[in-house]
Amino acid sequence: MKNRCAISVMVLALLVIISQPAKADDLADLKAANEKYFNAWNTADVETFSNFWIDGGVWFSDSRAFPLTVTKSQARKAYWVKWFETHSIRFTWYNPQFLVAGTTGLVWGHMTQTVINKEKGMGKETYLKISLTYVKSADGWKVALFHSSPIPSHMDIF
Repeated sequence: MKNRCAISVMVLALLVIISQPAKADDLADLKAANEKYFNAWNTADVETFSNFWIDGGVWFSDSRAFPLTVTKSQARKAYWVKWFETHSIRFTWYNPQFLVAGTTGLVWGHMTQTVINKEKGMGKETYLKISLTYVKSADGWKVALFHSSPIPSHMDIF
């Protein structure tokens, strides 16, 4: 019994020593990066939100059956520039959660996504569960994975 207790204490001590808590600066930087990323979407700043992605990142969109591999190509940017000529989008977070583990940042929570077709003057609001995985590089936090899923009823989260 004493051996189990001693081993348990040693394992716990190692976990405390090995698991470095996130630096407050890293968490604040992740929160700021996430806000800047979604502000770029809300203001149709294609250059900024494109630069947040790592090449080869994965986007699991709520509107597509299969994930997209994200590239920073001029063709991809041109697609979004063209899309924003006829649409606007607005993301609104509800109590996002943040976690930093080493050079990985996780963001998750609920949000509304409002897409307006400018030509028709009509829009649609969707309630989403959302998660992002960021990786920290010399250039700051970059999106590696984005996933969103619709919530059938907003009553499930509000």
